[in-house]
Amino acid sequence: MCAVLHLVLKKKWFDMIDSLEKRAEYRTSENVIRQIDRWYGHSLIHGLNLVVVFHYGYGRGRRSVAFFADPPRLKMKSDNPEWGEPDCEHYSIPLVGGGIDLV
Repeated sequence: MCAVLHLVLKKKWFDMIDSLEKRAEYRTSENVIRQIDRWYGHSLIHGLNLVVVFHYGYGRGRRSVAFFADPPRLKMKSDNPEWGEPDCEHYSIPLVGGGIDLV
């Protein structure tokens, strides 16, 4: 069983993750943080695998790629500002292995 988090990205970030250049995703949005809290807490209770599905855009036929993820970490400072990591409290979601393209 898997706990799945769906995130929509802009082309630049989607391409960097899809090419394995960027190995983590960063989020500050309260809505996403609540979703991660539920996702992470649920996975700890039930021993589920953590999966993130990234989507490029919102339309039908959009590109999507899935990754297994390590548990999200709450961070206070940016290690990679050039990759969009904010310099404030945020979640870092480390991605594991290669992505799986979804159709």
